[in-house]
Amino acid sequence: MHRLLAYSLLLVFVLFSCQPAASPTKENVIAAEIQAIENALTPSLQIKGEEIKSYTINERLAEYKIPGISVAIVRNGKLHWAKGYGLANTETGQMVDTSTLFQAASISKPVSGMGALKLVQEGKLALNEDVNQYLTSWKLPESPFTNTVKVNLRHLLTHTAGTTVHGFPGYTQTDTFPTDIEVLNGQGNTAAIYVDTLPGAISRYSGGGYTIVERVVEDISGQSFADYMQAVVLSPLGMKHSTFIQPLPKDLHAQASAAFDREGEMYPGLWHNYPEQAAAGLWTTPSDLARFAIGIQEAFAGKSEKVLSQDITEVMLTKDKWNYGLGPGLRAEGDSLIFQHGGKNAGYTCQLFSYAKRGDAMVVMSGSDNAARLIEEIQRAAAELYGWDLAQADTIEVIDLPLAEIQDKVGRYIYRPQEFEVEIAIEKDQLVIIVSPDEKYPLRFLDELNVIDIIDGDRFKFTTNEDGLVTGFVQGRRYQFDRLE
Repeated sequence: MHRLLAYSLLLVFVLFSCQPAASPTKENVIAAEIQAIENALTPSLQIKGEEIKSYTINERLAEYKIPGISVAIVRNGKLHWAKGYGLANTETGQMVDTSTLFQAASISKPVSGMGALKLVQEGKLALNEDVNQYLTSWKLPESPFTNTVKVNLRHLLTHTAGTTVHGFPGYTQTDTFPTDIEVLNGQGNTAAIYVDTLPGAISRYSGGGYTIVERVVEDISGQSFADYMQAVVLSPLGMKHSTFIQPLPKDLHAQASAAFDREGEMYPGLWHNYPEQAAAGLWTTPSDLARFAIGIQEAFAGKSEKVLSQDITEVMLTKDKWNYGLGPGLRAEGDSLIFQHGGKNAGYTCQLFSYAKRGDAMVVMSGSDNAARLIEEIQRAAAELYGWDLAQADTIEVIDLPLAEIQDKVGRYIYRPQEFEVEIAIEKDQLVIIVSPDEKYPLRFLDELNVIDIIDGDRFKFTTNEDGLVTGFVQGRRYQFDRLE
């Protein structure tokens, strides 16, 4: 039995030990599950032979400088529980609750993919036909690559179209807000979107490709993207706290979490806005994204056709050779098939994970740039409790070197392409890398020259000259830092 499951059952027993005739209610069982998860967070990197310390969600919010976070769990095809933690706005004191809106960032993509597939299901759009035959308000520029292979919807939804522009930084409240066509033409704050490699040849993530999907949907439906998605996806799935309208309407501002940087400071103007709606523009809640996951589960099982039929859902959840479906990422097979997607906008981090057949899912959303580690820790605690096949913590073996043998690594180092300096020092007889006075990472030795950051898992290898003197280090086999004399 999983350790946390045993703990949660123990809690239920304690709650009712004084009432031997009573059976635990569903509400109290769920309360015990929630407590088991929120009190048993563990780091993603663990050291063999050392005690594993557990943390609470509130402890991690404070340590990681994350104002707030929100969680929703699906069990047996139903929304099982949802809960918010911390603050949505540090200036007003507004708390995060289950109706607090967050930017879904790139989780917008699989939701948008469902909307595009609805047009395929209706026979208004084909997966394998040239998208330019559907585009009327804008055309994808021709190139030697598109002259050989035409870009189709399947390419765009699986990030194999060869389209440019990975992602979007968004626009502040005082920026001029471009249209999606202006974004496509490079008249916003990102480059023009075009095809620079052979469609279908490689997998390369492209928010630019999804902006083309947005334009296709608008041209075929004759509606704005937000209105179309509201009518055919959000409303049918019961996603009552969701909208693709950008910028967010003022009457919804009070429900929204502000965006916060890695230090917990609020972004000026509360958040950025995104005209790239299909790629990054959805405002929603974990509970509503859980309903989206349930909608896919039900359609895949042939239980419901609120948006898509079973046949088209099977196409949506069919892996390509890069483990992508038509919108979501996919992993595992058969009864263990998982569809998932993460999201990262300025000041927002989120993750959706769902089994296709088991009826289980989880969504975590935060208004923080620094929430990835906490999301992973919450997911791991939930996975242990519910028996889900998610990534487990990495266990590493480290060695302890005498203080005299680590002192020669102390000093300042520079990454010259960006003139970025860090300091390596000794604190409490252990090596640390100091990025700023408030940003320090403890290092442990894997051998005499290789160390690992036990917070983020980054690996470093010290370089030496022919005399054995330390001359620098390489981070992740990629970034060369030189020692400053």
